[in-house]
Amino acid sequence: MLKYREIKDALDLYKMQEQQKVLVDKMFFLSLLDEVVRNRRKTIAKARQGSKFCPSK
Repeated sequence: MLKYREIKDALDLYKMQEQQKVLVDKMFFLSLLDEVVRNRRKTIAKARQGSKFCPSK
């Protein structure tokens, strides 16, 4: 039969792994968000640059 300490250690390890997974998921999401924002800014800058050469309505 498992001892209390062994069960507690296993649970602690599981919790640490879950926290690391959540941290990795958050970092991955933030990197995707950063990429989207950068691409959007580039698109906006190109649109502004292009509007200088196009006649305004």
